[in-house]
Amino acid sequence: MTDSNWLHNDDLVHVWTVPLSDKLSTPAVLLLSPDERERAERFRFGEDRYRFVNCRAALRRILGHYLKTAPGDIRFRYSEFGKPELEASNAVGSLKFNVSHAGAIALIAVTRTNRVGVDVELLSELPDLESLAATSLSDGELRRFRAV
Repeated sequence: MTDSNWLHNDDLVHVWTVPLSDKLSTPAVLLLSPDERERAERFRFGEDRYRFVNCRAALRRILGHYLKTAPGDIRFRYSEFGKPELEASNAVGSLKFNVSHAGAIALIAVTRTNRVGVDVELLSELPDLESLAATSLSDGELRRFRAV
């Protein structure tokens, strides 16, 4: 963890890589708010539930560090698209963050003033890329695709 001097640099973004266990961590569950626990219970598969809980707990720990606040005391509000944001009572220096997770990994970006976005995706092979391209691309795009 770094010292809090970074809060005075508007251009700095910290990006955290978080491995997500597919095992439930009791201390992680205890950090979540009641609505987060309720959301976790709605996951159909245990592995997805555990990863959500572990990701949200990691987010709370990281934000708690920057805000000098206990992770369990952090309160979120949600945008119309479900993106978590800090409630005004937690905001210090207009702290912004973004989270992305896929499989067993999450990225968490934290910055002082500017909105930030991160994305992580699982790589998978496309066994029949040619037929996918033929059904998805326009004629011009398909010609350029085949030329490559």
